Amino acid sequence: MTFTSGMKKIKVINTVELGLHGSQEILIDDLTTIYKSLDIFYPKFYKMNHLCKLGFVGVEDLLSGHEVFINSIPKDRIATLFVNHSSSITSDFPHANSLEKKGAIQSPAEFVYTLPNILNGELAIRNGWSGYNAFYLKSNFDAAFLKEQLQLAALSQPIDACILGYVETNLEENYYSYRLELVSLI
Repeated sequence: MTFTSGMKKIKVINTVELGLHGSQEILIDDLTTIYKSLDIFYPKFYKMNHLCKLGFVGVEDLLSGHEVFINSIPKDRIATLFVNHSSSITSDFPHANSLEKKGAIQSPAEFVYTLPNILNGELAIRNGWSGYNAFYLKSNFDAAFLKEQLQLAALSQPIDACILGYVETNLEENYYSYRLELVSLI
């Protein structure tokens, strides 16, 4: 385990925000449209839950124009830290409903999306990142909280960059939103 002697300075490199409102069908169509506009090929996108799709397009947007920076950092020194209010509720309800069906076979692929930190995992797989990651539940975007958690994590392991932010899929109120920051630790 590596320990640093003090807190590092956090420098914000880029910030992106998005808010979408509408029915579930409209929200999914919007995410698919955004994904297609990114001009990337990642077929696994279509199998992701709503939270992962939203976070995926948000991170692609965040990193756009900053590829040289992110690619200059060792993949094990890139962290991901996220918060939201609803956890993975958009996957939890369908999974809970499937549990109630008598004789239904449970899908591990469906279960794994009931954990919000699957977003961190999807990003790690897509980008080959193996650094620190965490997903917290908070009522709103709290940059100070996330940066404090980042500072604490950086005390025990080397972190040079982090993608942090709020990624929310709330179908009860018909909105999806994200606010993400790309930061470096110096």
